[in-house]
Amino acid sequence: MGITKLADKFVHAVPDSVKGGILLAAPVTVMAGQLGEGGNMHKYPLAIVAGVGLLILISFSDKYQEKRKTNKFLDLVARYGNLFPYLLAMIVGLLVGELDAPGLEIGTFIRLPHFREVIDQVSIFGVGIPPVSMFVKALPLALVCYLIAFGDFVTTETLVTEARQARDDEYIDFNSSRSNLVSGLRNLILSIIAPFPPLSGPLWVGMTVSVSMRYREGKKAMKSLLGGMSSFRLATFLSVMIVPVVSFFRPIFGVGSSITLMFQAFVCARIGMDYCKSDRDKMIAGVMAAVLATQGSAWASAWALAVGFGLNIFLSNWNPFEKKAEQKENSKS
Repeated sequence: MGITKLADKFVHAVPDSVKGGILLAAPVTVMAGQLGEGGNMHKYPLAIVAGVGLLILISFSDKYQEKRKTNKFLDLVARYGNLFPYLLAMIVGLLVGELDAPGLEIGTFIRLPHFREVIDQVSIFGVGIPPVSMFVKALPLALVCYLIAFGDFVTTETLVTEARQARDDEYIDFNSSRSNLVSGLRNLILSIIAPFPPLSGPLWVGMTVSVSMRYREGKKAMKSLLGGMSSFRLATFLSVMIVPVVSFFRPIFGVGSSITLMFQAFVCARIGMDYCKSDRDKMIAGVMAAVLATQGSAWASAWALAVGFGLNIFLSNWNPFEKKAEQKENSKS
């Protein structure tokens, strides 16, 4: 999709109701997983609620944004994005007994990965190349993964566009095909050396929202959006190698993942609804999201896409040729 540049065309050709349906399925799926049997909300309810509550407060509350202008502590909390919500979740979890007390390993400061063991145990050089039949069986799952990734690309484009509209001192270019290409190359390298599906997606919503919100505060808060994202990622890269940091935050790993997922649910719900301009778009998106979220099979994405595109065509809500004509007219003008 990246090499052929079909990704960019695909993102812009898909009806808004289908985009909305894909994004609205995320909060339903996330909340069902967190609240369902074995979900983290049953293990760490108060810690997760405290962390998510603070994170959405500093991200979406208008009153909080007004008060932080005159309160240095509130401003400090908002500036550091996910850090204080994670700390609050840990404190609450410790007080109510949901989390174990953190340990602090001081003997070793930096621990590098055991590359030899990784190569021997999980890389294709150690376990061999999977047979063709496994790739064939994985095709439905691959479609599901790409549909989720498509939602991430749409979310990224929206967040970057909002950041770009807030400031005119930096040119920010988002290209879906390039993002597909970068993500594909990264995942290809990982699949050969050390495949790790949880980090194979194109977007970390919590980081992107935190950085873009701070970027919109002006050049004094953040000079460059790319610089802000790079420094954030560099900090996390170093943190996972620093043993005292990892040992201290180890008890909150499960809570932290839930906070990230639930925050993503809030963001996707907001952006998904923004895509639904008309009542017909809302209806199609809602039905499509329900199909995508409730169908547990690997073919769920195929059914959801069929429902979304089918309803658009059936209700005469989508005409790709008319859209192409509008684009040609705009390019001429």
